[in-house]
Amino acid sequence: MLYSRRPTLLVALLVATCPTLEITAQSGSTAAALDPHDLFVNVAASVYVVEGLDESGNVVSVASAVAIDKNAVVTNKHAINAGGSLRVRQAQSIWPAAVDKLDEKADLAILRIDGLSTAVPPELRSVDSLTIGERVFAIGAPYGLEVSLSEGLIAGLRHRGHEQDIALVQTTAPISKGSSGGGLFDARGHLVGVTTFYLSGAQNLNFAIACDRITNLRQQTADGAARAWAAVAGEIADNAASVAGLEAPPAALDQLNDWADRMKPRTEAVTRERKKAVRAYTESLRLNPNDAAVWANLGGLYAWLDEPRKTISAFDRALRLHPEDISILTKAAESYDHLNDRSKAAQVFRDAIQLQPANADLWVGLADVLSRTDSKESAKALEQAQQLRPSSALVWTRIGLRYQYLNRYANAEAAFREATRVEPNDVLSWKLLGNFYIYRHNKRKFQEACERLRRVDPQSADSLERAWR
Repeated sequence: MLYSRRPTLLVALLVATCPTLEITAQSGSTAAALDPHDLFVNVAASVYVVEGLDESGNVVSVASAVAIDKNAVVTNKHAINAGGSLRVRQAQSIWPAAVDKLDEKADLAILRIDGLSTAVPPELRSVDSLTIGERVFAIGAPYGLEVSLSEGLIAGLRHRGHEQDIALVQTTAPISKGSSGGGLFDARGHLVGVTTFYLSGAQNLNFAIACDRITNLRQQTADGAARAWAAVAGEIADNAASVAGLEAPPAALDQLNDWADRMKPRTEAVTRERKKAVRAYTESLRLNPNDAAVWANLGGLYAWLDEPRKTISAFDRALRLHPEDISILTKAAESYDHLNDRSKAAQVFRDAIQLQPANADLWVGLADVLSRTDSKESAKALEQAQQLRPSSALVWTRIGLRYQYLNRYANAEAAFREATRVEPNDVLSWKLLGNFYIYRHNKRKFQEACERLRRVDPQSADSLERAWR
């Protein structure tokens, strides 16, 4: 299994016009092979250290990069700090940098650096001209030190990606931490790839992204860059909790306060990650302001960050673009509810129900909102959802939880049991039914639910039994 050298995620882009690089079709047989010292002298000036800075100007990430133009370098996407600014350095010289283009699938990013006059772009060599056994040299900045060289051979030529469209150069040349994003050069000083990752736990299994992908990236359009920004933002937002080490809440309600206290520092880390996602979505919208889904995703993040005015503004933009999009309406209503604007949330759910009256999820969403302000109207919305006989256990568990909140215990129990009937092997349904019986102090029924859960997931059953004790 392949592992990234540093945590995945994080970059974005601006669009600039740059001259197209040409890749040499052949191995450069007219040029003589250089000895390692001469090769290093020739190409080291094209390799830089890339530093990611936080909002306070502290260095939080270090990688390598290779010049591909007098004002541009290429590095790995995963090596970039999306949350703050970037700079490149070489010896005592430092230049501010900005992400210009991004290929999130191939893990490449092109940085624009105005005034990078010392850059000496190497000639690029196509993967089609490479042969296994060729001598190659990895040049990068391990651990943030100045550039250094390691030597090896091309051990394999592989492909990855959904369509197998990303060419990899496998090499025995060591790639140390911090060298990610550096250059893999042939014996004549041609760039054959951008060093990127290794196979964890194995020797001499280091990889570089072949140069052909760089030429494709140079042609990226504004729409393509916007999609890449959005993909990066989504990845950051989706992985924020796991990156921060946030644990799932306990099954026992009396343990929630202790869990919340322990998780507070990690929750703050989640907030920092989601602010990075906001910046990435914002850049996506700068490049393409007509993407309703991105506006909605941004609105959802603003709601999580408790910024109501920005939340409303983002969803207004999304709904002006696609006023009848149910997914956007649902996300808007849930975001307003998170911000405690129950009236606006309820109205948006009603607007959605006008468009899809047979959507049980929407009725349950409306019930959720109304349960804090009007229990009778909430119960009516739940009845509407039940009459639609949803086929999803998740919908039935939501109905059960809302009835439990309204102290309508017979209705809640019936809904939880319907969830287990609809999907007999759904772990969540049995866990929620068991928790309901804990809440109601019904040991006999709790034991029945726990025994049934054990057939599906013994570990969850053990956890539920501990919650009873």
